[in-house]
Amino acid sequence: SDGSSDVCSSDLPILTERERKIIQHSFYHNRSQKEIGKILGILQMHVSRLLRQALKKLKKAMQNDLAGAGK
Repeated sequence: SDGSSDVCSSDLPILTERERKIIQHSFYHNRSQKEIGKILGILQMHVSRLLRQALKKLKKAMQNDLAGAGK
């Protein structure tokens, strides 16, 4: 693998391993929440919650980066 579709811990250090896997399956492999749940052995509802949580963390981190860049 050339790493283009792999999200490693150094790419997204603010996310847990499970959150990184959900982001990877969802956005890099275009899988449904139901499929991701089967792969990770968790309910689709939990995938939805974790995805929302991960995206919230990423948004906050990006906003912090942008705020820091403006100084």
